[in-house]
Amino acid sequence: KTCTEIGQTKVQVLDRIGFITRRGASIDRDLQRVAKNNAIDMGGDTISALTDVVNGRQTFGVYKCL
Repeated sequence: KTCTEIGQTKVQVLDRIGFITRRGASIDRDLQRVAKNNAIDMGGDTISALTDVVNGRQTFGVYKCL
């Protein structure tokens, strides 16, 4: 596939609810879902993590692939 970078999206979800810390897999899944929705709004169809998850935040690259 040939992909063109459209931009980046910085997303955030809750990493804890009250005193309870959420599991990493749940946070990852939610971050990816939000990033995919943002990518669609930007005209993209592919995302790639650019940073690690820190305090429920992560940056993704947004791409349009042919």
